[in-house]
Amino acid sequence: MRAFLSFDVCFLPRRPEDITGEACLQIITACWEAACRANDFVPPLCHAHDNHFTQVQLTEIWLGIRDYKDASLPFLDSCVREPRLPIKHWPFTSLRWKGPHGSHIVFGHNDAGHIQKAVTRALKCRRRIVYIGNMRVNPGHLMLKHLPPYCYRGKDWQSDTEAAWCLNPDAADPSISAEYI
Repeated sequence: MRAFLSFDVCFLPRRPEDITGEACLQIITACWEAACRANDFVPPLCHAHDNHFTQVQLTEIWLGIRDYKDASLPFLDSCVREPRLPIKHWPFTSLRWKGPHGSHIVFGHNDAGHIQKAVTRALKCRRRIVYIGNMRVNPGHLMLKHLPPYCYRGKDWQSDTEAAWCLNPDAADPSISAEYI
């Protein structure tokens, strides 16, 4: 066995009309297959992708919400659906990849930055009440903690800075926001 593990990062320049759900699925499964072959048929533990609408089916397949057997995909053709794992608060099924040296549970999910932005977008929505546990979250209190008004309103939904401010306004320097107020 190798002393290191290989991984695959795939950045492809593409025209917007070439970015489809099927194309993303083909690319990610080819990356999984390549990583398995490079690591003596041991797959990566997980992959992370963004929240773009063309990648929704990746999330749905890896969470067991969508069937994937209708396509002949290089990695998924060796996977089976695993019943619910004994993980607290994980109501989904998982994928189990079966290879020549055994089987492995694999995960796919949104990356941390996009989850952070989705949570803060939900906090800013006037028609949605966000709960953490059984406590109602009131984002208006963040203004008392010196949250910049542009972050409270949501000037840029894709801004990592705004999302970080909304999740922890005490940790950021209030003088940074002076140019945006």
